[in-house]
Amino acid sequence: MTVLGHKSTTLETVPRALAIYDKLRRPFSSEVARRSMRSGQLCTFQEDVPLHELGDTITKVREWAWLTDLDDALEEAVRLVEDSSIDVN
Repeated sequence: MTVLGHKSTTLETVPRALAIYDKLRRPFSSEVARRSMRSGQLCTFQEDVPLHELGDTITKVREWAWLTDLDDALEEAVRLVEDSSIDVN
């Protein structure tokens, strides 16, 4: 299911659908960008991490992406699309 593809989304509600998408996805995508930058810094030795800790540190930075579940965000998106009385701003 997508926000734009939801049966409740019409031409008139596209701005709301996009606001819902932005509200729920921007924090996730910002975290991906932040962690990607940190991972790059670690892999190019731009951070002061002892070499014997580097592998574990990189794994911890990256495991968030492997373990993060978007099911809750999808449920919230559906709830917001279906209930237009809820303010999304």
